[in-house]
Amino acid sequence: MNSNTKLITKLFFRMIPVQILLVIIGGVNTVIDGAFASNMIGGEAMAITGLFLPINKMLDAVNALMFGGAQILCGRYLGENMTKRTRSVFTIDMMAIMLISVITTLVCMILPGTMAALLGAPSNYMTGLCSYIRGISIGILPFLLSSQLTAFLQLEHQEKRSYIAIGSIFVTNALCNYLFIGVFKMGLFGLGLATSVGNWVSFLIQASYYTSGKAMLKMDIKSVMMEDLPEILKLGLPNAIGQLCLFARSIILNKLLIKYAGSDGMKAYAAINTFGCIYWAVPAGVTAALIMLASVYNGEQDKNGMRILLKTFLTKGIGFVTVLSVFFMLMAVPLTNIFYHDPASAVYKMTVTGFLLFPISSPFSAFTVGFAALFNINRHPKIVHTITIVDGLVAVAAISIILTPVIGINGVWVAQISNGIITCLLVMIYIFIYNRRPPRDITDMLCLPEGFGVPDEKRMDISVASMYDVIDLSIKVADFCDRQGINRRKSNYTALSVEEMAGNIVKHGFSDGKKHSIDIRVSHVNDDVVISMKDNCRPFNPEEAKDIFEPDDVTHNIGIRLVSKMSKRMTYQNTLGLNILTIVI
Repeated sequence: MNSNTKLITKLFFRMIPVQILLVIIGGVNTVIDGAFASNMIGGEAMAITGLFLPINKMLDAVNALMFGGAQILCGRYLGENMTKRTRSVFTIDMMAIMLISVITTLVCMILPGTMAALLGAPSNYMTGLCSYIRGISIGILPFLLSSQLTAFLQLEHQEKRSYIAIGSIFVTNALCNYLFIGVFKMGLFGLGLATSVGNWVSFLIQASYYTSGKAMLKMDIKSVMMEDLPEILKLGLPNAIGQLCLFARSIILNKLLIKYAGSDGMKAYAAINTFGCIYWAVPAGVTAALIMLASVYNGEQDKNGMRILLKTFLTKGIGFVTVLSVFFMLMAVPLTNIFYHDPASAVYKMTVTGFLLFPISSPFSAFTVGFAALFNINRHPKIVHTITIVDGLVAVAAISIILTPVIGINGVWVAQISNGIITCLLVMIYIFIYNRRPPRDITDMLCLPEGFGVPDEKRMDISVASMYDVIDLSIKVADFCDRQGINRRKSNYTALSVEEMAGNIVKHGFSDGKKHSIDIRVSHVNDDVVISMKDNCRPFNPEEAKDIFEPDDVTHNIGIRLVSKMSKRMTYQNTLGLNILTIVI
């Protein structure tokens, strides 16, 4: 494994925990709510939280539409060193989410009965579901905003703040559930209100970073370029369609289970779905990390980075999902005991079976969603929409309609597994059709657009892990320039720039005793030589970077000054915990 692979793998797995927690927020809140509902309010309350699931899916669709598109577009602009356009995307995303949140909250507060009827609630559940809707609607605004900020904070390398914010949700929700339900006897309204309070606490913790003046991304109305909005919606549409399909699927499955599995089936389904959000958080977190990194590498036109990233996803990413799926299967009985306590009851047996079968679909889902995301980034909209609709609605609903009347609730779990296999085959069929042959390597599986990236013969990749590696840099770079037919003056400037900047990074950035590396790419693009340097050392402060290039003392940092004068353009940014320096000679 070369240093470049190590750096990408380290980035990939560093990002996964935050992405999992981003998805898991609603899941853990649902687990907490479910435990309090079943143990302190009653079994019917558990069924009511299950009926509310489609609304969660609709909120997820809103999140997916805006965040999915904003994430890809931000990554693309960052890869192209377009910080102002990144701020435009951030501002548009935040403003749109605030508007949607306010409208949704008002509808939930004013028309809870209408919403309960649309969810298919039986008459004996209507009052309780209306109370739950009113309580949880108070937290819709902070929930949607917090979900967006968690992802943007990762671009700012502020994962610790997200961990604190997400942790605060769990603590606040559990404490408020105890107070609102156990002490103040507020019932289902208190159950929803506890989640809302947790969402507000989390949002305020995250938002405080954006009022501190330290953030790279800022709400900046002047930077807004409205042409970014259609692109955000276009890129986020597949994710939104997926969530809307899940919304429709939830409605269909609710009706099937009420008819063929009865009250016990609904209760078991609610328990599995409570943890289903956590199951899904793992493959969703892995694929979200893939999306964010792939968006940046796509913006940089870095074919090698895309190739290494996909290999990491297929081996380590899917492997990680598989191991955790097996763990969840082994925990089937303890997880069931959180909600139900009589092993002889029908609902207990249904729930155990569900906990055993449901996780089997996770590795298949991760594979499918990961490739759908890559196809979206690489501009294959038709297959993305096809996969999304088949995966989100058609396969599960169709198979459930066939099997549920025959084998009850188990038909739903079998449908989930069958869906995973079908969609994986759909991905492989498309790769075969796109390449007009079976894929020969990882590059074929990416289905990259024609002409993507700098050709191999026009670029050179070097990894630096110590000052010893810096010694030979100028010779290697000069030889590359000679092979490209670049004139002697530009060749010397390029070799000197690479050696000087790499030496500075090793000298000052590697001094903390931790393991670091620098990935250097030298590309011959048209008549220019483009140098791209990435390192995982301590980030630069933007004001300090300005002082480096314009200090009062002309003898200060003379090497960096020289490189700045030799280059046509020098740009710096820090994103995803990487220092990224681009020099054009």
